[in-house]
Amino acid sequence: SSVNNIVSENTITNNEYGISLYSSVNNIVSENTITDNDYGIIVFDSSNNVIFHNNFVNNDPQAYSYNSINVWDNGKEGNYWSDYTGVDLYGGPYQNETGSDGIGDSAYIITPPGTPIGSIQFDYYPLMGMFYHLTVTLKRETYHVTVICNSTISEFRFEVGAETGNKIIRFNATGKDDT
Repeated sequence: SSVNNIVSENTITNNEYGISLYSSVNNIVSENTITDNDYGIIVFDSSNNVIFHNNFVNNDPQAYSYNSINVWDNGKEGNYWSDYTGVDLYGGPYQNETGSDGIGDSAYIITPPGTPIGSIQFDYYPLMGMFYHLTVTLKRETYHVTVICNSTISEFRFEVGAETGNKIIRFNATGKDDT
């Protein structure tokens, strides 16, 4: 029964419920990594919540919504779902422009099959890779860097080039088969 809260930047692993919203409204759930739970997120009798930039990995089910109407994206980007089977061939605000953009071309269905039509929810902009939000400080200034990537990010560095004075981001990205 929570109202007007922000649930952000958590790692939630190996629970019955990763996140549970019950009779909760006007909350923001973002930048969480929810892994290996019985339910990644369950939303019951809760509406007007905004859920985006989360990583839902190997939960069963990833998400369940009942008697609730929520927004599962920020209007441009949604969540990463490890079981999403869509493709990314197109880009743009309507996913109809040639070229991939890291956002799936078809919506991710939130509620499992067999749910009444009025209760089905969608993430209209599912991410093709995990969402990372990195905060770095350089010369007393704080910078925020977001990365959507289906690889593991390591050795992240943010520095100023000695010769040019340009800001430079360096990192390693390791994917399946160490590619």
